[in-house]
Amino acid sequence: YYKGNYDASIEYYLKALKISEKFNNEESRAITLANIGNIYFVTSKLDSALKYYERSYSIYQSMNDSLHSALIIDNMANVYGAKNESEKSLELHRKALAIFKKTNKGYYCEGLNTMGSFFAETQNYDSAIYYFNKSCLMAQELNDNFTLAVSNLNLSDVMLLMGKNKEAYNYAEKSLVLSQRKAF
Repeated sequence: YYKGNYDASIEYYLKALKISEKFNNEESRAITLANIGNIYFVTSKLDSALKYYERSYSIYQSMNDSLHSALIIDNMANVYGAKNESEKSLELHRKALAIFKKTNKGYYCEGLNTMGSFFAETQNYDSAIYYFNKSCLMAQELNDNFTLAVSNLNLSDVMLLMGKNKEAYNYAEKSLVLSQRKAF
């Protein structure tokens, strides 16, 4: 999968799925379904990706696994975004973000950044800035220099889109300094 051999990956994941079903291993089944969904997403087979993500989500829900359910919700939001269904994408990103806030600060921080990216893509720059700034604050609190650098770079991109070149430069410089100073 990571080497781009998607057909072979699907074939092996389907075999793994049969084995996990044979041994009634729900966690393995959920992971495998999600990985198949990931392959379909990167190959732009979006309806198939959704089908597999939904099956994975259903299993995680039955296991009362909120964190992994939220990760799958976020994946589904990305699919709807790729399908240009912005409202559904936003609804799912918000749902995942609410779960991350309760379950995992690191994912919450990344989710704030994802929300900022969503709003930047839909040209709602004030909301994008709001979420990127929240992500920066949370990343500082968590000492997550990678997400802090990414959020600053995203803020730079938004400032460029708004024609605020000096602010864009300042955010890009912050991102560069973080990238050079801290090993991720």
